Order: sequence, then C-alpha cells, then structure tokens
Amino acid sequence: MSQTDQVTPLDLILHSNEVFKRVPAIFRAYLANRNPDEHDCIPRIFERTVEKYPNRPVIFYLDRVLTYQQLNEEANRVAHYLRDQGLKRGQVVALVMHNRPEFLISLLAISKVGACAALLNTAQRGKVLAYSINLVEPQMLIVGTELCDALTEVRDQLTTLEEKNFFAVADVDTQQQSGDTPQSYINLMAASEHSPRTNLPETAAICRQDHYVYLYTSGTTGMPKAAITDHNRICSMFYLINVIKQLKPTDVYYVPLPLFHATGLLACWTG
Repeated sequence: MSQTDQVTPLDLILHSNEVFKRVPAIFRAYLANRNPDEHDCIPRIFERTVEKYPNRPVIFYLDRVLTYQQLNEEANRVAHYLRDQGLKRGQVVALVMHNRPEFLISLLAISKVGACAALLNTAQRGKVLAYSINLVEPQMLIVGTELCDALTEVRDQLTTLEEKNFFAVADVDTQQQSGDTPQSYINLMAASEHSPRTNLPETAAICRQDHYVYLYTSGTTGMPKAAITDHNRICSMFYLINVIKQLKPTDVYYVPLPLFHATGLLACWTG
C-alpha cells in the first residue's frame, strides 16, 4: 500500500463532520437487529410511519401519486379480504407482477396478515415457473394481468393451489377502477372493494422471526432456489442501507430494478 492510499489521523479529523452525520443512522442500524421473538414487523413499522406522515407521497408511478395513508388503506382492504378468504399467519402467497403500485399494495397486504410472499421472477416461463411456485407450496397466488398468460400455461401443474385461490390484479390504476381480469381468476381489487380499510389486529401478533418474503436465486446453474428472509433481517437492512445512502425525507428514490429482486426490494423499496 502506498502512502497516498493510507488513512491518517489527519484525514479522519478533516472528514469527521461526515462521520458524525452518520452516527444516528449507525445507532439505529445497531438497534434494528432485535430479539427475534419481539412483536414487531415491517407492516407495523410502515403503520407507524403512516401515523407520522399520512399525507407525504410514498410512490410516484407514471402519472400516479400515492401517499402513505392511501397505500396503507389500499393494502388494508386487500389484507382484510385475503384473511377472510382463509389466509393465515405463516402461510405463503405466490406474487408475480411487474413493478407498479399494486405490487407493493399486494406485498404489504400479505405481510399484514402475517403470511409470506414468494416474489416470482416475471421472466420465468413453463416448467421453471411451475417449479418455483410449487417449491414454496403457496396457499394463494396473486398475478398481474400482464402475466396471466404465463400463469395459465402452467396452472394445471401447480399442486398446492385450489381453484378458488387464484387472484388477478388488472394492469390499471386500481384506485380508480378494478379493471378486467380473466374469468378463471378472481379479480382481487373488485372482490376487496368493500373490505375495511383499517389496520388488521392480527398484525400486532407478528414476530421479528416470522417469514416476510421468499427471494429466488437466478437459477443459472440449475433450477431456482427460494431463500427465506424474515422481518428481522429486512429491518436490519433498512437501517444499514440508510447508513450508506444517507437519504433525507425530501429525497425521491428512482427504482429501475425489478422489485422481486433482492437489491430492488431491499435497497430501493425499503430504503
């Protein structure tokens, strides 16, 4: 190592202001990794944020803007409906949809019930897609209409799903209209239209060690593998990433990555 590559005490002093700025974020990251039995989770953290900033924008998508309150209410109505259809804490819901607000609404709804979302690669087709779904043995499946054709091709190969548990979400602004879905799928937004928009009481029972999402490997050397990620790990990633990015409340974060990808979900959405 040359002398120009070495960090001297003088360098630390000269840049101490930037280091001190990160101390609160470092401390929050340290506290984030808590007792896995603690009753706290991603949706509860989100609900607390809603209480603080209900009217602050949380999603910009095309010409749409959703506030924290709006996103929470949309997720709540879907969560109430899924729970009423039999979804329980610890069960799995397969989710396959392109990046749009309805993806995040569905993911938040699933987590509010205490279930785990399996985030499927939207490029998968045929036997690889069927394998990825069967691997996690989901009780329900939610698909965007933009991907219904791919799902329909393998539907008869899915071994754990009952016919009543296939849901579709139209590729439209579902706050304004539920849109059209194939007859072989239940229109999730139409079916949940009259469900309550209040927070679920079941969310308070979720622990840090409960499963939050399945994230899949690329499958470049074989079939994809599903890696489980719990609420505790996601919470830790929230704050660790913020130590690096130093985001401010007024920042807008552009997300070009697919949300089913670990980097897209952890570094962008949770950031």
